[in-house]
Amino acid sequence: MNFIKKIVHKALNMPTDDELIKLAVRKLSLNSRQDIASQIIEKSTFTVRSDIRDWTKAKDLAKSVEFPSRWRLYNLLDKIAEDEKIIAESQKRKLPSLSANFLFKNSNGEINLELTADLQNVQWLNDIIENILDSRFYGHRLIQFNEIDNKRVVELIPSQNVIPNKGIVYPDYTDSTKVIKYKELREYGTYIIEFGKPNNFGLYNSAVPIILFKQFARSCWSELCEIYGIPPRVMKTDTQDPTALAKAKKMMKEFGAAAWFIIDSTEEFEFAKGADTNGDVYNNLIANCDNAAALLINGAITGADTKNGSYGKEKVGADISQELIIADQSYVEQQMKSVVIPALISIGWLPEGVSFEYEKNSDLESLWTKVKESMQYYEFDEKWINENFGLKITGKRQTGLSLGANFNSNDSFFV
Repeated sequence: MNFIKKIVHKALNMPTDDELIKLAVRKLSLNSRQDIASQIIEKSTFTVRSDIRDWTKAKDLAKSVEFPSRWRLYNLLDKIAEDEKIIAESQKRKLPSLSANFLFKNSNGEINLELTADLQNVQWLNDIIENILDSRFYGHRLIQFNEIDNKRVVELIPSQNVIPNKGIVYPDYTDSTKVIKYKELREYGTYIIEFGKPNNFGLYNSAVPIILFKQFARSCWSELCEIYGIPPRVMKTDTQDPTALAKAKKMMKEFGAAAWFIIDSTEEFEFAKGADTNGDVYNNLIANCDNAAALLINGAITGADTKNGSYGKEKVGADISQELIIADQSYVEQQMKSVVIPALISIGWLPEGVSFEYEKNSDLESLWTKVKESMQYYEFDEKWINENFGLKITGKRQTGLSLGANFNSNDSFFV
């Protein structure tokens, strides 16, 4: 009777009694669990000019053994992450892993096609992968799983509020008297998980001096444009009449936007002699900083108008960047296996026994060369040949010609 009931429920797309019980237990768990994200007090941040001294002080406070405070450092890292070169290089490294196809497999190693298709474009899984990748840049990420209006979401606990080496979260990062010990919560490892290393501040921390120097160069270049692009106006007069001086001041104010001043007719004004430049010194410093940022994030300078660039250099740079992307994908797979999937199974977002891996893209031309060379010695599975090369082999030809003799790797098949 129960078997027939399950079939009817499945046919009508209705949850079974066991599924209803699981849903009820999970809903009860959601209502009673500790919600860290809702306790975070948002803070306004102000855009102020920072220098190396601010960065050094912020690092020292973050590394304090007794009373660590990370909000100054991570406010600075968030500002660094807004630099256009940092954005471009970070996206160049992250997007291949975010856009790559992945597979979910059952415990027997077979691909779970339905689950893979369902999760290929869901936002919450993309958010998990992005937070794993961001732990490379920020050093650490603490996230929380939640269900809001029956929609699954991944919430980031701001790094400003987290002290991972102490296992605590400050709801108000400026108030150290109120503390949440997140590693002692029963939700830790299920609804609350973390990535990265507690004492690591990531690649963006190393980029701080690079971007600060770049901002300094831009500021100086802007001042150069202001001074030499629109030179100041000078009026010489020997009048002592207040009315005449007032008229002169009004005239100078209304005559354009450049700086102005009034001096005595016997006085002289001239620019102090400095290094003759049209801005190249600042442009070179900015370019040097951009190159340093590219090396830091992607290990190479690619896709830029470099002075002595060549195809060989671009190829080597692209290969280095690709190695980093492969390493990132391996890191994502490790974190999914050891941290994410056990948590998602325990809260009911994934079924038992599944695993995650990226779909491997083989070099077809290189693979075909190996296959063709081996055909004179070994037999190959026609189904495997069809799946990998799309040749649709149905059997051997009566002429006796081998497959390897008729296939040219230089044909338009490999574009």
